[in-house]
Amino acid sequence: MLLGGLVSTLRCLFAVNRTFFNISPDGPAMLGMARWLSGTGSWDMLGTSEWRPGFPTLIAPVFWFTDDSQAVIRSVLVINAALGGTAAVVLALLARRLTDLSAAACLAAAGAVSLLPPALTASAHLWSEPLVTLCFLVTMHLTLRFSDRPSPWLGTACIGFAVLGSTVHGRLLPLIVVTGAITIWGVYRASGIRPALSLVGISATLTLLSELYTQWVSSHLWVTSSDTNSVGEVVRRLADPAAVMRAIAGQTWYLFASTALLFGFGLLELLSRAAQPGGGASKRDSRVVLSLTVPLMALSFVFVSDRARPDQLIYGRYNDAVVWPVLVVGIGWLVTSSALPARAKAVRTGVVVALFGIVSIASAYWHGDALSSGWGLRAMVAGVLPLSPSGGVDVLQASLLCLLLSSVLGLCLLFGQARILTVAGLCIVGFAGLRTLVALGDGLNTGQDIVANADRIEAAAPTHQPIGVLFIDNPALSSVPPAQQLAIAYYYQWALADRSFYEADSTVSGLVLIPADVGFADRQFETVWEDPGLPVKLAVLDG
Repeated sequence: MLLGGLVSTLRCLFAVNRTFFNISPDGPAMLGMARWLSGTGSWDMLGTSEWRPGFPTLIAPVFWFTDDSQAVIRSVLVINAALGGTAAVVLALLARRLTDLSAAACLAAAGAVSLLPPALTASAHLWSEPLVTLCFLVTMHLTLRFSDRPSPWLGTACIGFAVLGSTVHGRLLPLIVVTGAITIWGVYRASGIRPALSLVGISATLTLLSELYTQWVSSHLWVTSSDTNSVGEVVRRLADPAAVMRAIAGQTWYLFASTALLFGFGLLELLSRAAQPGGGASKRDSRVVLSLTVPLMALSFVFVSDRARPDQLIYGRYNDAVVWPVLVVGIGWLVTSSALPARAKAVRTGVVVALFGIVSIASAYWHGDALSSGWGLRAMVAGVLPLSPSGGVDVLQASLLCLLLSSVLGLCLLFGQARILTVAGLCIVGFAGLRTLVALGDGLNTGQDIVANADRIEAAAPTHQPIGVLFIDNPALSSVPPAQQLAIAYYYQWALADRSFYEADSTVSGLVLIPADVGFADRQFETVWEDPGLPVKLAVLDG
């Protein structure tokens, strides 16, 4: 409990300056679904990709107690911080099982991993990432317990949390398949065909209920939607294996660089245990961890391949949420490897450094020019922000800096000083967190002024009229990028909670939200509100 409270408190402090959402459309999707589910307001996602309602269902009750914008957002951030603290406790339990660390060391390792820059960033935004991590870790914990003593009840719990995870985010759908395969096979071997078939039916029913609930919520918030988050989109990207290879190189570089090579040490240790002769518990546990983790990583490699934005070239967000067990295994090996021969430690370290060198060179070759111009969406690659908080990075120079930081851990390893290793690791975590806070510090609360001006906007706009959002995707007509237009539309929809919004087309008449530099030569219109800080205005168009 102390670990969970400490991690939750530190995560709250990291997000203390947040009073508005600033990642669109992720944050607006979570808040919009929650507001609609609470029955306190409507929402229209304006044609974006669809999100899943697990996290919004959790936070919907917040709207029953307050309609104050800052109170709602701070409450959701506190919930996310508490989810992160809970996940840290589950990770400590996994560390006790997967490593030879002492109880105190397991707590320290779990605390350090749950306070790395990606974890801090996850709970400092209004999205579902902390709940994704918690569902994944609980599923893994239950599946490991199931492997000790297979039973239909425990198998149902495993599948139930996997389905819950997929209701939170669609990228956890493979978790249902893998967990289902492990538990159904285990029940079949332990109890026979009838309990196994019952578990198949339970799995199918829970998955169907999750999909029906998701479709029900989506049908009320998405009049139209994009298919970029669909299974078909993943299959389409498999048709370009070269792009997938570039994504593997970039994302693997990110995982090595963002964890000071801990990911590499943990992965090699798990692979080594999984391949060892015999059938011991360590081998079985490692295979469970790999079977649950690797498919989710593979999905990230494929889904984010062939993208143009710099952060998508080395995308970290999806993998950050599920590699926690791999990292604690890496920490466990580093701390307890003092008993190993120096040659064995040198070989393991050499393999990790060589792998890092390969993906560094590949990433510099394929992605170096794009990354030198900036990070893109920084929250998606929070793990490497400490390497260059100002944005723009030379991949090879960043790799050398990472090696320099990890050499501190390496020296402690070679000299067998576990306590020094722990202190050095925690210092690095704290230093990285502070640098990440600096890197994420700009533009956090851009839309807050719209909330402050809500009464003035309502007074200026015609009453009881829905607001059409007219997107202008033509640089010759408007200099405001479509992504910024969408984000501002969400700001207004959040601030004007009593208004309904809809995506308009060029034939629209009535009250519309449009970029400030747009005019209509062939239509009569009257500007009723021009935003003082953002490039947008409300106008009334004649029919």
